[in-house]
Amino acid sequence: MSSFRKFSKAEKSLFVLCVFAVLPMAGVVYFYGKRDAEPEWKIPPAVPRPNPNGYDFYVAAARATVRFKPEVDFTNDTTTAVHTPGSPYALKNYSLARRQQWLKANAPTFALVNKGLTTPSMAPDTTTKPTSDWSSLRQLARDMSVRARTFQMQKQPMRATMSALDTMQMGQDTTRRGGLIARLVGVAIVALGRAPLDDWNKTVNELNAREARTATSRLEAMIARDQTLSQTQTIAKRDSLLELKGIFDVQGWRRLSGPLSNSGLAQNAFELWRSQTISKQTIHDNMIRALDNQIAIAKMPYSKSQSALPLSDLDMFTKNFTVTGGRMSQNEARHATSNTMLLLRLALRAYIAEHGTAPPTLSALVPDYLKNIPTDVYSDGKPLFYTSQGKTYKLWSVGPDMTNNGGVPLARKPGAKTLAPVQNTLSNTGDFVAGLCR
Repeated sequence: MSSFRKFSKAEKSLFVLCVFAVLPMAGVVYFYGKRDAEPEWKIPPAVPRPNPNGYDFYVAAARATVRFKPEVDFTNDTTTAVHTPGSPYALKNYSLARRQQWLKANAPTFALVNKGLTTPSMAPDTTTKPTSDWSSLRQLARDMSVRARTFQMQKQPMRATMSALDTMQMGQDTTRRGGLIARLVGVAIVALGRAPLDDWNKTVNELNAREARTATSRLEAMIARDQTLSQTQTIAKRDSLLELKGIFDVQGWRRLSGPLSNSGLAQNAFELWRSQTISKQTIHDNMIRALDNQIAIAKMPYSKSQSALPLSDLDMFTKNFTVTGGRMSQNEARHATSNTMLLLRLALRAYIAEHGTAPPTLSALVPDYLKNIPTDVYSDGKPLFYTSQGKTYKLWSVGPDMTNNGGVPLARKPGAKTLAPVQNTLSNTGDFVAGLCR
């Protein structure tokens, strides 16, 4: 005879109640366990930094700089500029004697810079050693620009040129193997260094053949070892994943990093729900997709990079982490074109100084003056435009509008100085003409 007995009605009700209470609780436990499960991180180790590191010499130079009051104006010395009381650059007409005094006072600073120039250099790994040195290094670049412009005032074109190239190299050195922020700082420092040489009638055209050859060789080597955008984006991928990993370890990260972080209110109910339910693994996978997409855009020709679209199916966390790849490509194109134009101007100067006339084509510069003729980034690697007549020539890129305007320079902003090179901005129309645009 079976010992099994039938459950009473009350017992059956209790059993059903337990099932309906336990199963949802188990589901909640399973859901939150899966949602917050740690992703499988595959982050490459940091590249070893040189020891000693030239970066440290540059930082030491920035900290050792002697400041004068009022400061030297690093951009231009003009009596027509408006004086701003209290501005660190209030004195616009800074005398040559005062500049020379300032250079003498900062001899130890420039000695440290020279140590940096002759020592292997890389940016610090900011994921383990956050840096606050970028602003001081940019100020050092401004100070070095003062030195180059002082040599211009002294009618010493070679010293001015090499001083400018020193600043450009410092921009490269201090940000090599750095991510996006480091690259932006490096590009800005290079631009500060290049500025004294951008004017058509100054310095470059005053070099003799030997000097121009020396400067050409140095700049060509610098350009050859410049970090590419895809390399920068690859480094940025590692930095971003490490940052994401750190965020996941912060209590309440969904509230601090999600759609509630900026305005305090979700853009819509779905985004709020999504931010609370999306798993760490999904965010991790989306981040890798987005970063790999940026690397792919960085490898594209310029025209394709401008029409490439970011991924549209990303979560809010990933969107907050990523930047538009096309915007970075624009910045890199401006940087590369400015360097290319300076390189060709130096090589052309050497040719003209030796032959008394400009070459009929740019190809005549190879191999005696250049190893290779640079191409036009803005037209996806097609040849630059060049015409010559006697000792004069005209050299131009199609510029950011990607249209050949026959060498008509980029349009000036209203009220801009008529004698200064035109600043290449993202919305400029016209061509990027050597010696007239930057």
